Amino acid sequence: MKTVTILSDGRPGHFNQTLGIAERLKQVEVKIIEVHYKRKFFDLLLRLSGFIYRFVPFSKPFIEFLFKISLENKTFEEIISTNPDIVMSAGSSVATINAMLGKLKDAKSIVCMTPSFIGTAPFDLAVVPEHDLLPDKENIIKTIGAPNRINKAFIEKEIEKWNDMLDIDLLSLNRPLVSIFLGGSDQYHTMNMKIVATLLKETENFVLKKNGQLLITTSLRTPGEVENKLKNRFPNNICPLLIIADEWDDNPVPMMIGISDIIIVTEDSVSMISEAVSGNNKVVVVGLAKNKSKRKPRYLQVCNLLKEKGYISYIEHGQVGTGKVQEVMADLYNAEKTRHLLDDTSKVAREIQERFL
Repeated sequence: MKTVTILSDGRPGHFNQTLGIAERLKQVEVKIIEVHYKRKFFDLLLRLSGFIYRFVPFSKPFIEFLFKISLENKTFEEIISTNPDIVMSAGSSVATINAMLGKLKDAKSIVCMTPSFIGTAPFDLAVVPEHDLLPDKENIIKTIGAPNRINKAFIEKEIEKWNDMLDIDLLSLNRPLVSIFLGGSDQYHTMNMKIVATLLKETENFVLKKNGQLLITTSLRTPGEVENKLKNRFPNNICPLLIIADEWDDNPVPMMIGISDIIIVTEDSVSMISEAVSGNNKVVVVGLAKNKSKRKPRYLQVCNLLKEKGYISYIEHGQVGTGKVQEVMADLYNAEKTRHLLDDTSKVAREIQERFL
C-alpha cells in the first residue's frame, strides 16, 4: 500500500484541499504532519530558500540541515521518519518543505494552490485554480474552485454526526430548507449588518411564504457586529440553527450542504462556494460591497467561471433588497432541470492515481 504524507500549515481551508484529494485515492495510507517552525523567521527563511531551490536544487544533507534548524523538534522528527510515496500540501508556508521532502525521500511532490517564492516548477504536480492564469504545462492541473472533502458519503456521515449532536431533528425540518453561509470582510470586500439584514429579510420572506425554514453559519472572518446581531435574532422558529464559527469545533458546512434545498453564500469565500457547488446543485452567490481603491483580486474570477459554466446563480450587491434574491430562489426551487455538481476534486485524484499510483 502506498503512503501519502500531508503537510498541514494548520489552516483548515488548506488542509481540506489536500485531505479531500487524498481521501479519493485508492489503496493509500494517509499520514498527516502539522508543521511548526521554531520561530516565524524560519518560515520566511525556508520560503526564501524555496526561491533559490527553483534554480539550484539543494543536496539531501543540506535539506536535512535546513529542516533541523528551522522546524520544531517534534515536526523535524516526524518529517525525517516519514517514508512517503507522495507528499502533499497547500499554501506557501509549507510548499518549500513539500518540494524538498520529496527530493529527500525520493517521493512525488504535489502542491495545491500556486505557492509564492518557490512557484510550481519544482513539483511533480501543481493543482492550481484557473484564475491564476498559469501556462499549460505537464506538471500543472487546473481547477475551477478549490478541492475539498465534499462527496455523498462524507455528507451523509456529517448529517448523522450533527443529528446526534443537536437537539433538533435535521431531517424533519420544514421545506424548502435554505442555508446561508456568511463569509466576512477582507481587503476588497465589506460585510456589515446592513447587507446581512437585507439578505435575511428576502430569504425569510421566501421561506415564510412556503412554510419553510433556514439555517445560518458564519466564518471566522464574519464581523463581530454581525455575529452579535444574529445571536440576538436567532435561533427561532424560522431559523432553528445558527452556528457561529468560532464557537464550535465542528464545521457545519458539509451537513448544511447535504440537507438544504438551496444554498446562499457570500462571494468572498472561495472555499465555501467550492464546497457548496461540489455537493448541492442549487447555489446562489451573493455579492458584497467592494473597496474600489483596492485591486480586484484574481480569485473573484471563480464566481465568473462558475456562473458561465452554470454551477451557480450570481446576484450583484446592488440587487440585494430588490426582490432579486427571492426571484432567483423561487426559480431554482421550482426548476425541474438540475445542474451538474462540480467534480474538481475527483478529477485531480484520478490524475494522481494514473500518474503516480
